[in-house]
Amino acid sequence: MKAARTGAALMLCATLAVGVAEAAPAVGTGSVSFVSVSGGPIAEGSTFDFFLARWVSGTGDFSAIPSALVLTTSPVTATLGAAVSFGAEFGSFVGSVSDVDFTSSTEGVVLDVDALGTFTPGGSLGGLEATSMTLSFRAETLSSGGTEARYVYSFGTPPGTHGVPAPATAGLVAAALAGLLLSRRAAPLRA
Repeated sequence: MKAARTGAALMLCATLAVGVAEAAPAVGTGSVSFVSVSGGPIAEGSTFDFFLARWVSGTGDFSAIPSALVLTTSPVTATLGAAVSFGAEFGSFVGSVSDVDFTSSTEGVVLDVDALGTFTPGGSLGGLEATSMTLSFRAETLSSGGTEARYVYSFGTPPGTHGVPAPATAGLVAAALAGLLLSRRAAPLRA
């Protein structure tokens, strides 16, 4: 009887813990390529429009996304506070430009634009929770005064808390264990 009561209490504890557990945030990185980019010149304040953005590769939660998947991207304007977004089968990002860095040398010009925002998982990543994300765009000429340019578009989410139980789950487990201990003390001893 005692074993049955203890087993039932443990089953209740496990059921409650699973019901209250929160989804983990999406963790990983990804990169995107473009068939064509228009805009420029490569300088602060310029706006870049993307034609046919395609998924290249990812790590972590983004590693299973098939290559060549099409993304819908907003233009990127190299101005602090400018809106930036993308959408795809696996989720969407909405944020704003937080840093613009422009350098020019005898080897060419480089424009780095970083945006901070929120990634909301969807589709194949729909079981994960929304998380903060950094999106980076780089435009650079391949030689000084050259007209040929290279564009890089990537993103990453911060390290997550995979493997750490949600606070509510840990609290429920602690409460259930405390209840078990109290019920064992309250039970009369049998000879």
